[in-house]
Amino acid sequence: MIYYGNELYHHGVLGMKWDIRRYQNYDGTRINGSKSFEQTKSEVVKKASNVVKPFKREPLNTTVAKSRGKLTESEVFKCSKLANDIFKRASREEPTITKDIIQSAKNVNAKMYGLENRLKQPTSLTAKIGSDAKEKDKSFEDAAKSIKDSIRYTIISDDKNFVKNYDSVKKNLESKGYSETRCKNYFEKYRNGEVQHKTVHTNYKNQNGFEFEIQFQTPSSQAAKELKLPLYEERRRTGNSDSRNVELEREMHDLAEKVPYPSHISKIKSH
Repeated sequence: MIYYGNELYHHGVLGMKWDIRRYQNYDGTRINGSKSFEQTKSEVVKKASNVVKPFKREPLNTTVAKSRGKLTESEVFKCSKLANDIFKRASREEPTITKDIIQSAKNVNAKMYGLENRLKQPTSLTAKIGSDAKEKDKSFEDAAKSIKDSIRYTIISDDKNFVKNYDSVKKNLESKGYSETRCKNYFEKYRNGEVQHKTVHTNYKNQNGFEFEIQFQTPSSQAAKELKLPLYEERRRTGNSDSRNVELEREMHDLAEKVPYPSHISKIKSH
């Protein structure tokens, strides 16, 4: 696995056989088995923090944007201009939003995760505009208008206090003039067989009309998310054998099964 800023790319383990792929964590531990899951879960707890670190903007990587967004050279240029406009506005709105989010988390003794990556990098924005436009058959301009996670946060809570913390954060933000515009309880959707992951995703809008994302995770669900990423990216690629795709689906399902349901999770309603 290699990292480009806050984006993750992966590679096979040296010496792996054709059609038999294994993946590694950044520290070299295997992503296959309970030990790796528990190690990752432990790392999530250790990394969770409400300390704000400076955000480091990275220059546009056109090669990555072209590949991930399936874009031509001229399309990258057009999408990057739209991405830059989004990034500029997000950068203006972010400091106040971050302050309010952290305070809301502190009020319930919850912690933020990945706070240093709270802004989506220009490369990711460019690629997302391109891929969304092509996958949803819309213009680049319309795809850019639909992006609601140029600022994104993750709040980590334990299983016992997860629902209480979600409710408290929501009420606290609403008292500051924010409104929840979307909530997806993927714990319940997983229980109903609709998705293959467990988390709660929300979108909020501030008083200026700017939308951003908050993910509510447990240490287990965040660990599963991180371990699932390389499996999901491989599953998306064309050219896999049917047997390999079945294997990938099974591995992702096994990861989701390791995530316990938080107490009273059904009280969080999707809308």
